[in-house]
Amino acid sequence: MSARYIFTVTAGRSGQNSLADIVRRHVPSCLTLFEEPQIRPWTPRPLAHYERLFRRRFVETHELLGRGKVIETFVAGDEAALEHYARARLAWIDRRLARAGAHIYFDVSKYFVRGLHRPIARLRPGLRLVRLVRDPILNMRSFLNRGK
Repeated sequence: MSARYIFTVTAGRSGQNSLADIVRRHVPSCLTLFEEPQIRPWTPRPLAHYERLFRRRFVETHELLGRGKVIETFVAGDEAALEHYARARLAWIDRRLARAGAHIYFDVSKYFVRGLHRPIARLRPGLRLVRLVRDPILNMRSFLNRGK
C-alpha cells in the first residue's frame, strides 16, 4: 500500500497541537507530526544549546522544516531550489513513515504553506489538505497572550 500524505494549511494558533493529539489517539497506522522536525537535545545541559545550534544548521535544518531559505526561494520564484527542499523533506517523511510502520503521514504545521506546498503537490499529486481556521479575534488574543 502506498503512503498517503495529509498537510494542514493554517496561519498558526488555530488548534494544530490539539488536532495532532486527536489524530494520534484515534487514527491507526498514521504518523502524525506537529511542526517537525523538532530538536530534542540528548547532550547534558551546558552542551544542549550548542547541539541545538549544530543540528538546526546541519541536520534538522530550517529548510527541512519549511522555513529559512525556503521562504526566500519561494519569494524569488526559484522552483528548482524549492523542489530540492521538497525532495529532501519527502525523503525525511518517508524514512519516518518506514521507521514507524505507518502508511499515513499527517503533517500539522503552519510551515508547509510557506513555500513547500507547490513542489510537494507536484511530487505527491494525491496529497490531501486540511484547512484550519480560527475566529480572528481569538487568534489575535492567542498571539498576544504568548508574550513574545
